[in-house]
Amino acid sequence: MSLNKDTEMIISQGVTRTSFKIPDLTGKSKMVFTVIVASVILNIFLLAFVGFLGHKTVTAKQVTCDEVSCILTAGAASSNMNTTHPACSDLYEYTCGGYKLHHNIPDGSRSRTVWDDLTDTHAKRMRTAIESANMSSKYGREVNQLYLSCMDVTAINKSNDAPLKTLIDNDDYLQWPVLKGSSWSAGAFDLTKAVKTLHHMNINSFFTFTKGPNPVKPNKAAIKIYPSGLNLYQWDYTSTSTYAAQRLSEYKKRVVDLAVKLGADNTTVVKDIDDAVEFEKRIANILPSYRKDLLTPKKITLQKLYRGYLQLVNFDWNAYVKELYPEKRIPDDTAAVFVEDAEYFANLSAIISTTSPRTIANYIGISVVYNLADHLPRHIAGEISAHKRYNYEAQPLFYQCANVISTLMPWAGIRTMIDNNLIADKKTATDIFYKMQSVIGEKIDAVSDKFSDKFAKQLKDRAFGLREKLGYPDWVQNQEDVNNYYLNMTFKMSRTTYFDNVIAMTRWRKTNVLMGVEEQYLNGAGWDYAFSDFESSFYIQGNDISVPASYMYAPIYDAKMPAAFNYGGMGVWTAWYMAYALEDNWRRYYMKNGKLQPFEPTEADTAAYAEVKACYNFVQNMTYLPPGRSKPIKIGGTWGIEYLHNDIIGTSIAYEAFRHASSYDRDYAPSLPKDKDQLFFVATGQFYCSATYDVEDYYHKLLNAMAASRPEFSSAFGCKEGDPLYNDGSHKCYL
Repeated sequence: MSLNKDTEMIISQGVTRTSFKIPDLTGKSKMVFTVIVASVILNIFLLAFVGFLGHKTVTAKQVTCDEVSCILTAGAASSNMNTTHPACSDLYEYTCGGYKLHHNIPDGSRSRTVWDDLTDTHAKRMRTAIESANMSSKYGREVNQLYLSCMDVTAINKSNDAPLKTLIDNDDYLQWPVLKGSSWSAGAFDLTKAVKTLHHMNINSFFTFTKGPNPVKPNKAAIKIYPSGLNLYQWDYTSTSTYAAQRLSEYKKRVVDLAVKLGADNTTVVKDIDDAVEFEKRIANILPSYRKDLLTPKKITLQKLYRGYLQLVNFDWNAYVKELYPEKRIPDDTAAVFVEDAEYFANLSAIISTTSPRTIANYIGISVVYNLADHLPRHIAGEISAHKRYNYEAQPLFYQCANVISTLMPWAGIRTMIDNNLIADKKTATDIFYKMQSVIGEKIDAVSDKFSDKFAKQLKDRAFGLREKLGYPDWVQNQEDVNNYYLNMTFKMSRTTYFDNVIAMTRWRKTNVLMGVEEQYLNGAGWDYAFSDFESSFYIQGNDISVPASYMYAPIYDAKMPAAFNYGGMGVWTAWYMAYALEDNWRRYYMKNGKLQPFEPTEADTAAYAEVKACYNFVQNMTYLPPGRSKPIKIGGTWGIEYLHNDIIGTSIAYEAFRHASSYDRDYAPSLPKDKDQLFFVATGQFYCSATYDVEDYYHKLLNAMAASRPEFSSAFGCKEGDPLYNDGSHKCYL
């Protein structure tokens, strides 16, 4: 294979950690290779003969993927592997055994994983794209200025804590008593306007007021109100563990330190903060542990809200809404509102009524500085919010600034990456999603005789109602749409005032969500409030499968890679969420014609579904043998195999979709297995590679369970009876 100059340059500069040498074939492989070559020659001859008869020219397919992105993706995957260890003994070691050799665990971190690599790649590519942004476009100019202002440490440090102090001092409703001292007046405190000011900055203390998928018609958006609003996790306030107590103590100390740096009185600040945190702890004790009314909220109108449906002492809902929306865009009194957990608001009202205005105002002040501390100079903010993002403070500045862009200007960030060919085309990933969706329907048909007709139909409705949110919305691929979206900005990003940029853009995005600006592009799909660059999920209220843009890179996906690789990587990961979405325990709803419908399986149907999944329980007693171990390790361990059912089912979905979709052409990627089934399972393992190597950890067992569940794995790698992961195909599982 010959490489073009760009490819040779990339490889020579050490972008990947692998040589791209194709392994020599020996022994049995030679015989297989000879048969393949003979078969290929025969096929070419037959095709030529048929072409001759039909007077048509037949062009042979490309033998190898030799585009730069393909070579780099293949190189990243192959460098993670340890092909000296038999796949039939331990697929994790075969697929990921090389990762720990090339990746050091950063100081202060517990691990280093492929997930970290993906987010790093995303941040680096976003930086390159934004620094090369199309400055003739509105989105290009604004995202470039926001990013550069974030990177300008000199200007940020020169401003020191002034922007935050100015925000608090100049906003009549964010007056922080610990800073104002005796000059603070309880009589001037307005809870309604203070909460509005917080919410306009997307700091959702007390409760969340937003616009999201309509629970009755998810393709339409509606106003939603539900409990929220803690600065730490609820567990930190309610747990009696030593660890939780330590986190709460550190939280208070950091808030006190920050308040003192901003000018608080040393003699009174500790008591003020203690009282405010105790108030927050009381809220934590009434906050629902999960959104139990997520799918059954109470539908009311704004008019009913104004008339006191949610009783909240010292709070005026009418004034709050009118302050939150632009004057000419205030929704009509008849607008639908969906409320979750009205009981929480009654309990919250009782807590507020027995708490002094000074303590409540101090809690609001803490919420402001705590949530905005990320945007202060590090020597001012300290580590006050470090725990909010794993290893956040250890990341370089460009990484933190990429996070800011992903939060505040995600569509501009993604669009600049598309402009510069720095993010993968999502079409291949979308095609994979819909092919897997069809396979799920076939699988449900295969086991439908075990269910009632109603249950089987509802399962299929649920499966075919799933919506893809892979990488980024389709509308972002239209440059003109993205530009028009940002033309609605009534302000400009400043190269020198980073903190002001953050506040302005946060408020603008919150307003866009409330006014439904993006609905014209999204058809109510709700990307704005479900979008994340770093977490994939199944979002039941919209019946959405969300996979972030940061997952669309090597070593798990590239649109140019062979189908086997993309189905095994991105496909298996997405299929896991699709299998999870079929669960019938607490997810009592399914999608039909764009509407959520009650899903009420009988006890017999529930038991039958569990029995179908239990077909894979045979994997529990299978074993794997990692290097350095004399005795095999049981896959099921002491905790059983039930936790892995959906991963195994997801593997089955992706594999069968791949077999349906693939023409089994001869395309392959350099330095990776040529056998398509081998390539599929190698790609499946890439997601789980970690520099923390524990042969009995969850992901080590998981990957081997996924391999052991498929007889095709044994066939592909030539596993024999006696090999730990050998599957003779005697277990026929259809889901």
